[in-house]
Amino acid sequence: MFKDKLQLVRKTTASRLFVGFLDSSPTFFGLKRKRPGLLKVLFDGNILSKFGKWNFTGIPRVADRLFRSLMSRKDIDLYFLVSSLGKGADKYAESVGFDKSKFVYMPLLQHTAKSATLKHRIIYGKLLRSFVGRKYGRMLKNFDVYFSSYWAISPIVYDSGIKTACYVYDMIPLLYPNLVKNPRVIRTYPNYIGGIRTNLAFFDSNSAREDFLRLRLDFPAEKAIVVYPGVDMKRTEKRIEKGNYILAFDDGNPRKNFPHIQAAFAKFSEKNKGMRLVVVGSAHRYVPDPELSALYSGASALLYPSLYEGFGLPPLEAMACGTPAIAGDNSSMPEVCGDAALYVSGFDVDETARAIKDAIGNKKLVAQGLKRAALFSWDKMADQIVEKLKELK
Repeated sequence: MFKDKLQLVRKTTASRLFVGFLDSSPTFFGLKRKRPGLLKVLFDGNILSKFGKWNFTGIPRVADRLFRSLMSRKDIDLYFLVSSLGKGADKYAESVGFDKSKFVYMPLLQHTAKSATLKHRIIYGKLLRSFVGRKYGRMLKNFDVYFSSYWAISPIVYDSGIKTACYVYDMIPLLYPNLVKNPRVIRTYPNYIGGIRTNLAFFDSNSAREDFLRLRLDFPAEKAIVVYPGVDMKRTEKRIEKGNYILAFDDGNPRKNFPHIQAAFAKFSEKNKGMRLVVVGSAHRYVPDPELSALYSGASALLYPSLYEGFGLPPLEAMACGTPAIAGDNSSMPEVCGDAALYVSGFDVDETARAIKDAIGNKKLVAQGLKRAALFSWDKMADQIVEKLKELK
């Protein structure tokens, strides 16, 4: 079934049409600021251009932290591709202190990568590429590497001859669409994964990499490289919640397993009074990073019985804050958390209730968690990616 979807993607990519407005004068500020000898990296920050509209959790958080680490490096010449309309990119650049004169403005580029629906094939396809393809292609030739932090890459990029790399997070919408709430994600993912033909593809875990290679038998395994995200949460004495509580996350996706969290906590509470369940996430409440560190640090345990993850930041973040973590025993989580978490199936309420009890006050788990979290950093992630990108030059 999945192979059929991917084949369909490859066959339909070349048949897109366009009816709509055109960008007659894409602005390119960065070429006047050449830095000879350095690797010129064009970072597609489209996901970061949603600044102010999205909360930077999950995938946006990884893209944001990676970009910040790349900004601090002296061995690359970093540019920011603005491939969507609106002022989100300006606001993001101001928030991280990025020089906006190094913006590369191709506001229609992202649209030429969309082909999941008939509407997109008609409106954003071949005709649009015929109008802006050559111009954007010439602009792209001024860089050594195009790096996509998320979303599909336009055929214009591939056709320009620039070296390409992308960061891939998971195959969940393809493998387990029942665990995804957004039908658009389910609909567009075959095109996204089936269209990847980069020189390098980075993955946030071995689990995600293996899933990808099972779906994309045509993709060279040696070009699929695991580079783990980092963690920057730290233990703090600040508290934003009073009393004793178990922390849990829920973004509304079925894979977060929220009904099970509720049932397991209710079971635990039958014999363990005085403990509350505090839930954060887009389906409940958003907590900014400074407060999130305090929320982790004050929790008696993190309950994260997810049914599938590409990486799974929350257990690692909890560990970094000295909080015992309970995680699902599937996908990437044992790989990421090692022996520093308690694992549950996510289906057995009694098992999870026992794990909550075992995690609370578990000093050994706290020590192992702090040690485990120290292995992951955003600078290490950037180091490994840049090292591989330099090999493409």
